[in-house]
Amino acid sequence: MIYVNDIIILTDNMNNMTKIKGELENKFNISDLGELNYYLGIKFQISNNTIRINQSKFINDTLKRFRLNDTYCQIWNYRSVFSKT
Repeated sequence: MIYVNDIIILTDNMNNMTKIKGELENKFNISDLGELNYYLGIKFQISNNTIRINQSKFINDTLKRFRLNDTYCQIWNYRSVFSKT
């Protein structure tokens, strides 16, 4: 027995997606969870020709876990920090 928790199938053609899922369903007992939204704490937003990846939920959950969610965070512009003047 092989157990696979999650699998992500990426293709540029919906016909290929249907074919791949059909072949997997013929060989294995699978569940289609639909379009990818969250995976390993990463949020995926898919539209037209763009995939946006956002880790803010993962970061916020991690900060809460270690009781650091009320701390101050400074965002640095690395170009200004490391630029030669």
